[in-house]
Amino acid sequence: MNSPAYLTIAQAALRACVSESMLYEACRRKLVVHYRPGVNGRGKILFLPEDVDAWMAAFRIEAPKATQGEDELTFLK
Repeated sequence: MNSPAYLTIAQAALRACVSESMLYEACRRKLVVHYRPGVNGRGKILFLPEDVDAWMAAFRIEAPKATQGEDELTFLK
């Protein structure tokens, strides 16, 4: 059985294209699933890749569907 490949803060930040400080804040607020092995929550912060991906997916903004008869975009000259 293969053990999961955990990511460090730096690796997870690179994967998500965010700053390490943003990721630290998300951990502090418990907005992203993470692991913190150690005593009294003072250990190294680790992530599973799929947890980082799920956290980022929560920020996805869908474009509204165009309705029939809706004007096309116009560009200023």
